[in-house]
Amino acid sequence: MAGNFKKILLSLTFVVVFGLYVIYQKNTSGGANPVVDTLQTNPSQINNNQDIAMAPMSKKNKFKNGQYTGNSVDAFYGLVQVQAIIAGGKLTDIKFLDYPQVDDASLSRSNHALPILKSEAIQTQSANVNAVSGATETSRAFGESLSSALSQAI
Repeated sequence: MAGNFKKILLSLTFVVVFGLYVIYQKNTSGGANPVVDTLQTNPSQINNNQDIAMAPMSKKNKFKNGQYTGNSVDAFYGLVQVQAIIAGGKLTDIKFLDYPQVDDASLSRSNHALPILKSEAIQTQSANVNAVSGATETSRAFGESLSSALSQAI
């Protein structure tokens, strides 16, 4: 009888912990699709400078030359912080000052996702990039950090 009670209690504990984990994930990721999700910011959450930085570059809004460091943004598995390099009025390079690397899994995700995000951001001249499959939070944090860097270059 005591053995059955322990099994039921253990099962119930597992269900409660899993339920809390699911709620936590939904609250921290905003219910985003973890497979592939376009990074989009709620317009009510961005200020005017970030809105400009998220827009593709046009002839009238060239960036000021220099190096601009973005905010450090929590990506759940670690922080992401980038530095945007602007030359000739264009985003020419992105340096990663910090990225998730606390364990082999987060380092592997970062090593896969960050070059893709960097390439797309330089190509589009924008922080508005598509999330990389399996690295949604890192992708989101990259976009936010780059957006804050580019807002300084406007």
